[in-house]
Amino acid sequence: MQIEKNELRRDPISGSWTVVIHNTGKLEELLQPIDNASVQVEKKIILEQYGAGDEILRIMEEGATDEKSWLLKVVAGQHPVLQIHGALNNRGKGLYDVCDGVGAHEIVIESREPGIPFEAFDVAHLTKLLTAYSARILDLKKDDRFRYIMVHKKQYGFNSISGNRAISHIVATPITPLGIRLKLESCLRHFKYKERCLFCDIIYQEQDSEERLITENDAFVAISPFAATVPFHMMILPKDHEPFFEKNEKLNQLAEILKDVLNRFKTVTGQNAYEILINSAPNLESAKRRGYWKTLTNDYHWHLEILPTLKFKNNLNEDVGFPINFVSPEKVTRLLQQ
Repeated sequence: MQIEKNELRRDPISGSWTVVIHNTGKLEELLQPIDNASVQVEKKIILEQYGAGDEILRIMEEGATDEKSWLLKVVAGQHPVLQIHGALNNRGKGLYDVCDGVGAHEIVIESREPGIPFEAFDVAHLTKLLTAYSARILDLKKDDRFRYIMVHKKQYGFNSISGNRAISHIVATPITPLGIRLKLESCLRHFKYKERCLFCDIIYQEQDSEERLITENDAFVAISPFAATVPFHMMILPKDHEPFFEKNEKLNQLAEILKDVLNRFKTVTGQNAYEILINSAPNLESAKRRGYWKTLTNDYHWHLEILPTLKFKNNLNEDVGFPINFVSPEKVTRLLQQ
């Protein structure tokens, strides 16, 4: 049997490199089994780390008249990492750049019922959650101090009580995070050279080859990225070119494919610990004022990333200067297609 060589793969989106390991054997030989009998159900929503401040948004049950019959809420963080009031006070300190910690930190309480894993929500509830994210991004982008709005969800998995808080975070920042900036710059270079969107080209290639195409519906595709940095890294993208998540009108179909791939992942691995990131385009009004991202609406394509944090039997995270992925994207795709 011929042994397939490991590969160094360059991500065309971020420009970073990953070591992809082949011939690692069966998946069950790598993963740490999770004892479902020891699963602990959280008894209350834990918000001690952040606190719960003023309510910003509430979505009610259909036909509800009782104010307690809410489905989900968005609240201000009582101890936010960034403060919403004040000027940026952008200044220099010798050769260093400094600005005040101005921004917004909002907490989405995803359900009135505590301890529900994200993938367990039905499609209707997930659609309302995505709609809440969208509404908050649209509102926060009215403030041109905020260059970028992040949506971040971290789920720690079955056995972590603190991880089962049914919450996610919306953070508005006066700077563009480095990871996002690298993606924006890669997309801009690709557009200048080819006059096409990089993500649209990726979608076309993945649909054509089907090597890393997990599933699709009428509006979205789910793929295993070519240079995935972690095992079972997944990306969901709209088929139509769209720079802004918050302007998407097919969130029900996004909810369907999101729930589908999360449950496939859980079925195959027996685990459900992951991060979800929604990568929308930066605040265009802020960018215009500064003269940035002039071709943004043509060159950038929003996408949702799922970054699993799998538990392995052995430490497979050796530090060699590159991320190491011990389950190739092609193998992940085959497993998730079953």
